[in-house]
Amino acid sequence: MSSLFKKRNKWYIDTLVDGKRITKNTGLAATKANKKEAENIKREIEDMISSKKYIVSTGKSVIACVEKFKQEHLNLKSESHQGVFHDALGHFLKIVPGDTKIENVSSEHIVGYIEYLKPKVENSTLLTYINYMKIFFNFLVEEEIIVRNPIRKKQIPKRVKRNIVFFNQKMLDDILKTAKERDPEYYKFLMMLLLTGQRPIDVLSLKVGNIDLGNKIIIVNISKTNKQIIFPLYDDLKHFIESELSENIRGDKQQRVFKDFNLEIVRKRYMRIKRHLKITEKHVFTLRTFRTTFASYLASKGIDQAKIADLLGHDDARTTRKYYAAVSTDNLRKELNQIFMVQNPDKSADKSADTSKE
Repeated sequence: MSSLFKKRNKWYIDTLVDGKRITKNTGLAATKANKKEAENIKREIEDMISSKKYIVSTGKSVIACVEKFKQEHLNLKSESHQGVFHDALGHFLKIVPGDTKIENVSSEHIVGYIEYLKPKVENSTLLTYINYMKIFFNFLVEEEIIVRNPIRKKQIPKRVKRNIVFFNQKMLDDILKTAKERDPEYYKFLMMLLLTGQRPIDVLSLKVGNIDLGNKIIIVNISKTNKQIIFPLYDDLKHFIESELSENIRGDKQQRVFKDFNLEIVRKRYMRIKRHLKITEKHVFTLRTFRTTFASYLASKGIDQAKIADLLGHDDARTTRKYYAAVSTDNLRKELNQIFMVQNPDKSADKSADTSKE
């Protein structure tokens, strides 16, 4: 039998494994609210002991486990997936030092990680980072290095559904002008976001060999869905690549077009531009806004919904409807203005009419 007890304001479990007494820190604060979860952990341990599957501490550090995860799992994935995990882990290590024993990583650490991320990244990015950390911890559970994943379902924030936001022309011009003046290479990256509507991570993953000027196509690997799309090189995009990216697309076909950038770098540089332009809205006008601006522009020109879905790499065309909804509201506003302008001539017209009568 195992026993649950309080020690240093934490819930601990005392148990016997093959005649050896083992004490485990649950990582949960010793409160009534956490007692039920601590008892669940105790029952899980008892079940594992009875089935001879209980894992005695390996003493491995977080960093050692990360290396194992990279070698046996992550290295088999795409560069974009590796990049996202690297970013998620970088933030995690600011909350949990790399030399921490992996079994001591608790749900309280996860809470700290989430609270740390909230003011720094938008909701969708936060959920992406949590998902990658879940994959990491699930791998460790499968490898019998830890007993259970410290990330609890109830801790994960809900996905925030935001209205579609896109740049007005002035803001877009200001951002691109500032980027071109401060960092021409970064300006090229932003223009590729705008001209293709692809996610930053997928533009960063573009390799020289993905751009085929002869056949007027770009092969885009979509990290989110693990699918590949053939993006057409329309005239403006082709001209931009030939005139601005000629140096980037020379040489080794396996070399990345934007080889000096990663997600962290492009986000930090974008934040600097926003601060310079005094764009203060947090998590509103982000790098993703280049994608929504591209899609909304196509929708405003009447491009078929299914075709926009193909260009964006959406699995389901229904995902694209939100761009039509955003644009239709704007178009409807213009139509209403025209209708009411006919019914109610402006005051200046009224005044000129009154003056003529006199």
